[in-house]
Amino acid sequence: MTPSPHGQVHPYLTRLDVRNFGPIRRGSLELDADMTFVFGPQNSGKTYLATLAYLLSRQIQPMLGIGLTTALVEALQSEGLTGTISEEVIVDLATRKSSEIEGAFSRSPFLRGFVSSSLGPVYLVERLSDLIYQGQDRSEIDAEYSIGQTRAFTLRITITQSGVATTTVSFGQGFPANFLRAVHPQLSVMGPGGGWSSSQPGLTSGGTRYIPVERLVLLPVFYPYMNLILSIYRGLAQPSGLAINIPYQTPRFRQTVLDYVQEVNNALSAGPQASRDFELLNVGQLQVRVPQLLFKDSKRKVVTQISSAGSGVAQFAGIVLVAERTPQADSLFVEEPELNLHADAQLRAADYLAGLSHTSRVFVTTHSHYVATQLCLLFAKGKIRSLRGYYIDPDTDSVDPVLIDRRTGGFAVPKSIEKALEAIGNLALELDNEP
Repeated sequence: MTPSPHGQVHPYLTRLDVRNFGPIRRGSLELDADMTFVFGPQNSGKTYLATLAYLLSRQIQPMLGIGLTTALVEALQSEGLTGTISEEVIVDLATRKSSEIEGAFSRSPFLRGFVSSSLGPVYLVERLSDLIYQGQDRSEIDAEYSIGQTRAFTLRITITQSGVATTTVSFGQGFPANFLRAVHPQLSVMGPGGGWSSSQPGLTSGGTRYIPVERLVLLPVFYPYMNLILSIYRGLAQPSGLAINIPYQTPRFRQTVLDYVQEVNNALSAGPQASRDFELLNVGQLQVRVPQLLFKDSKRKVVTQISSAGSGVAQFAGIVLVAERTPQADSLFVEEPELNLHADAQLRAADYLAGLSHTSRVFVTTHSHYVATQLCLLFAKGKIRSLRGYYIDPDTDSVDPVLIDRRTGGFAVPKSIEKALEAIGNLALELDNEP
């Protein structure tokens, strides 16, 4: 395990295994490629996988920064080591007491708390047991994290019908000693049961971002209208001073949606200096003029609010606005980039995502055979350095790898698309056979 050339360590989620999770019976995804796409029919589990991978990716730095340090402090206090601890002592302890630190890491309140408190809001379920595949007694999730080419640790999450989520951790060989040696920890520890302060200057992350399918309605131009609608709705409950009981429930949003709202806010919070123009699918430009988002039509040379652009263009603007932020994200998750786009624009959307894969690890969910085909062709042409594809089979509720020909960019057509083509072909034969 070695730091990057700039002396920084970048941890990544590189493998995800799920069993009996949500609508998915089984699935294994390698997430070590620059670009990963998952496609399949509606309600097959694409968003479930993307959301889970996003949640586990964004937690890697606090896991190591808080969870591992808490376990390390426990080991130091058990040996009576307090005060400012040198890096040599920390690495030596991590080498001698790796198994004890592994156990303390698994018991870390942070680790247990993040699973219990995060899975519910991100999937909008009342009970964690609602995430178990129908008819099964438990869900299991294995998340493998790596630094460079070296496995750092694997986190196993188990959810039972009682609604309890448990976590266990297994370290890779030489971890955490090699990790601590690479990040140059600075640690001060008080007496038994006391507090601690820590920093790991070599540990860094450029962030993880999620761009949901709901991005169009969340662009800032719609905020005033959303507030107005809610105000009118509440006012209807008591017309003319008469108390009428109309139940009202505060809207609930997936955590990924709330995170996206924050990303949009960040993208627009830099003031006038954030003004920039971005190409949109060769049909126009997204003009960021804080606090406005404008669209310049290349054909008509007209500038309007982004909400006046075609729905597909406005949807894609929701991707560009967040994806073009500086610094680039380490990992970028994008739901259905082809939404409301014509076939030729879907190809250009794939071209744009391929460009993003040069600076971020991009994870895409899609219904589009056009997007999947274009990504595979771009991979064959060397426009994408590494590519993995997966298909969720609705007949088996399994996640299957897509075999991609590195030379030609060809890949096997998924069953659902074969069935659709067969249905079209059968209908055409019926018409041909009619008198």
